Amino acid sequence: MTDGRVLFGAAYYYEYQAPELLKTDLDLMADAGFTVIRVGESVWSTWEPEDGLFHLDWLQPVLDGAHERGIAVVLGTPTYAVPPWLARRYPEIAGERATGRRIPWGARQEVDITHPAFRFHAERVIRKLVARHGGHPAVIGYQVDNEPGNELLHNNGVFERFVDHLRHRYGDVETLNREWGLVYWSHRLCTWADLLGLDEVSDLLKETLDEEKTADETLTEIAESEIKRQQGMLADNEKGIAAILQRLNLVPGAEVQLAALDRDYQTKKAVYDGLLSQQANITLGANALTDKQGESIDVIDPANLPSQPVAPKRFMLSAIGVGLGLGVGLLLAGVFEVPRLLTIQSSEDARHYTGLPVLISVPELLTPQEARAIPRRRRLLLAAGVAITVVSIPVLAFALKMTHIFELLMQSSSGRS
Repeated sequence: MTDGRVLFGAAYYYEYQAPELLKTDLDLMADAGFTVIRVGESVWSTWEPEDGLFHLDWLQPVLDGAHERGIAVVLGTPTYAVPPWLARRYPEIAGERATGRRIPWGARQEVDITHPAFRFHAERVIRKLVARHGGHPAVIGYQVDNEPGNELLHNNGVFERFVDHLRHRYGDVETLNREWGLVYWSHRLCTWADLLGLDEVSDLLKETLDEEKTADETLTEIAESEIKRQQGMLADNEKGIAAILQRLNLVPGAEVQLAALDRDYQTKKAVYDGLLSQQANITLGANALTDKQGESIDVIDPANLPSQPVAPKRFMLSAIGVGLGLGVGLLLAGVFEVPRLLTIQSSEDARHYTGLPVLISVPELLTPQEARAIPRRRRLLLAAGVAITVVSIPVLAFALKMTHIFELLMQSSSGRS
């Protein structure tokens, strides 16, 4: 029961079925009036498929879906069915029946629950499970075991606990001898070491319930240990909740401080806005004074914008460039051709200048070296002409810049216009 209500529900094994059936299953539970389900208690190997490797998120859809439908959840601890890796790594944790026969792995409640290895790993997986899902709003409690007492274990650890139980209950061997009637058949004990094992004393226990009681007490101890552990975790959760509530209780004080800061901000903002307004008024006044002073200035000769662009005069510049180019070309042609005009170059020139008939002309006789030199000389002259042209361009530009011819031309042109 919880809050005075009797809960109605069943165990639900989501991990045994196809995941897509979850919504349908939860809807059917809600339609049936379920108020609680128990989950997660028999699949240790799903929670921890390898030693120290935990898969904890697979149950989240179940908890979320149950919570959405108002169904509470009891979270089962999975330790009554151990995973194969634990049985393989610690074969000594297998439970033993009479005559020392080990219980094969694969059933439920088949391990020695007193063994330290089992207890260590069981506590670890439970802590992981509770830390991951214990705070979910759907979880209302825990199942600390499932169907205990299926086997009457004969492991040495269980037997030692049985002997401790006898010491606690009877105090000494003489009292045990008297209560059990061990005088018959030479069963009288001299020391606790005479109890060799559960198999050896099984006949002595037929008339008592001590063996079963010891097993039950062991299971009860483990269950109580789990309950205490869960209570400790719940206490830690409650401390965390209390800390959160304490921080939440501080919110009103923070709100007061925030309101005070906001008031200070609004006050300073109002002062700042006033200063901005004053600055704007001062600027407007200064502009008005400037405009008023400007009203006393009379413009006698206003500037006139030209109807056509003054510069650059592209046609004039192009004409100057063409003229300069022709002049330079004629100059170079004169330099090279005038000497040729003053000399007789052919028989026609001789007849023209002398007025005498030419009887015979002797062609220029050239040595092979001179014949080869003529094309080379022509190439050199061509290269020299190109070099002179390339050099003359920046020289001409520099000269124009230094003499300011273009500026003078533009000034004279603008003066005439």
